[in-house]
Amino acid sequence: MPTLTMAPRTFARILAAARVADDQECMGLLAGSSSSPVVTAMLQLPATASSAHAMAEPAAILQGAEALRARRLVPKGLWHSHGRFGVFHSGTDHATLRRLLPAMAPWNFERPRAAILAPTVTAPDAALLPTLDGQVWHFALLGAALPDREAHERVVWDSMRTHFTKTEDEPRAVLAMTHLHLEGGGVALTLGIPEGASVICQQQDRASLRRASLYSLVVNSQGDQCAECLMVYDLDGQSLTQQEPCAVTLLEDTDGTL
Repeated sequence: MPTLTMAPRTFARILAAARVADDQECMGLLAGSSSSPVVTAMLQLPATASSAHAMAEPAAILQGAEALRARRLVPKGLWHSHGRFGVFHSGTDHATLRRLLPAMAPWNFERPRAAILAPTVTAPDAALLPTLDGQVWHFALLGAALPDREAHERVVWDSMRTHFTKTEDEPRAVLAMTHLHLEGGGVALTLGIPEGASVICQQQDRASLRRASLYSLVVNSQGDQCAECLMVYDLDGQSLTQQEPCAVTLLEDTDGTL
């Protein structure tokens, strides 16, 4: 069974909002770091509410997501209260999570880690560095701009030096005036930068399989809770979803304030 892991103070804030709403419903976003599955923050959304439903406008949800991202957090799901009623996912709740949660998947995708994390020269003017999250950093040389043209001179690495390192720490890149130094998978690669050239870097997602777990949490003013998980799979551009109940676990973490 999937597990929704939350910081205790975040869960406490959700319960406090439910108690303030009393017999009315309220709702908001669950959030956390893109590099961790733990929910460490919540954001209550302005919503049209009654004792039977709570509905936020799409613009309010978008503004909430932007506020979270400004704090380097990403939405990981939704929460809402059932007032004084029992906790369960109604047909409306199921429709809402199937409609809204898949849009949060790109922020939460997990990818298989590359089998080889060593940096690689892929062309006379390009190199790759795999990262621990299954993506790669692509580095390319850019020559001087050609006069009166939207183009640049073609340049190549001045030099290439490689050696093995004693440790296999997290991949890293260091850019200096005269060289680009890449490390990963126990290999160090130093590439010389020609005079007048610059280096451009772009993060690329080349994984053929991605998976994201998004959550829907229901609470009430009595402090009861239940949750469901929507797993989104992206396989070569084809999207599949799987929904099932999940457990809720509280884990000591940040205070979850926003």
